[in-house]
Amino acid sequence: MNKTLFACVALLALAGCDKPAAERAQTNNAAIQVDTLFTKDGCTVYRFEDGGRNRYFVRCDNGQTRTEWTESCGKNCTHTVEVPGA
Repeated sequence: MNKTLFACVALLALAGCDKPAAERAQTNNAAIQVDTLFTKDGCTVYRFEDGGRNRYFVRCDNGQTRTEWTESCGKNCTHTVEVPGA
């Protein structure tokens, strides 16, 4: 995995990203808005809401993307779901 992409995902996990977005954009679906959170080392972190839960994805200048979130799997149990990118 690209070190820059990994660094952005790590920053995303540490930040919690409950802070206001730097920018909000409308999509082709009026019910979904995408927030631009920050850009670091050529990678931009975005947030959108899916089923009442925040989802995050990272897009880098080199074309790599990464989408992931944490889900509960029971008491004291969580796992990370990752959607493969380019």
